[in-house]
Amino acid sequence: MELKYLRAFIVLVAGLITSIYSILNGISVTESLIRLLIVLVVFYIIGSIVIYALRSITNKAKKNFVDKEKERIAKLTEENEK
Repeated sequence: MELKYLRAFIVLVAGLITSIYSILNGISVTESLIRLLIVLVVFYIIGSIVIYALRSITNKAKKNFVDKEKERIAKLTEENEK
């Protein structure tokens, strides 16, 4: 599973929503940019946490799969030796 661009996608979507909200509500440019900066930093951190969690879950699943395959192969070789 490729997670390379997930963080950027999350940050850009949050920035887009913030920008559209600022434009539609007539917020000043300075205040809009400050809000945008805060949103980008917060969602960058959230994206990093999400990626860490997903990588942790996938690594555990891969390790579990490999362990089960090793057990299955060992069992098959024992049966073949009999």
